[in-house]
Amino acid sequence: MESHPAPVGVHQLLAVVYAFAVWEGGERRLVTEEGVEASTLAMFLPQLDAIAKRTRVDQGPGLLVFDNCKDARQAAQTLASIGSKFVPYPVIWADVELPEIAPARDNGWNSVYTSPCSGVVKQAGVPAAVDRAEFNGFAAYITAHSKYKVGVYSAPTIWGSIFGTGSAASIPNTYEWTYWPETANLAAAPTGWCLHGSSTCAQFFGGQTSASKYALMWQWSGGGGVTNGHGDFDQIDVARLK
Repeated sequence: MESHPAPVGVHQLLAVVYAFAVWEGGERRLVTEEGVEASTLAMFLPQLDAIAKRTRVDQGPGLLVFDNCKDARQAAQTLASIGSKFVPYPVIWADVELPEIAPARDNGWNSVYTSPCSGVVKQAGVPAAVDRAEFNGFAAYITAHSKYKVGVYSAPTIWGSIFGTGSAASIPNTYEWTYWPETANLAAAPTGWCLHGSSTCAQFFGGQTSASKYALMWQWSGGGGVTNGHGDFDQIDVARLK
């Protein structure tokens, strides 16, 4: 009687991204995105769209298994875009906002859309834990694949409306760049973390205050819809940048 192997259980697909490689001197050498031609990246990155989004479970030489492919793709694109440029600043900022600009007025943080550019909401509401997984995936890729540190550009009300007030909102060890509050009055340039001659001071988010060692920057004028006729004005505490 013919024997057959025992049936194998069905497993969920994982978003596996293999390390890039180039041929050099007749040998295959693993490299990061910075060592790959732009044409190769252009072919490879879109393929990640077809990979199922599942939990990140492992990593090893030559491969990483991400918690979802969207985070991996976005982070890889970020590193690829800066790989050919001189970027002396050591922090890559995640711009976490609700821009109210079509087609995705909330950037997909609080709504699920039928497709990236459709503008059609398929589901209203996104759990804070899912939003946090999105950020964690991006941050994990940046730190694992580059020398850069990760920071967040946002404001207290915006951050809270996306990540809530629980554990998903807490980022005590992440650099922050706040744009709240702000003013159109350039004569009120800050003294320390407060606008000159007032009690209006920088407000951070995710459990941090202006006294936190990761509270790094404040856009005190020109951002978040408050114009001053010139542009954005920011300050940074370079002593906290390590």
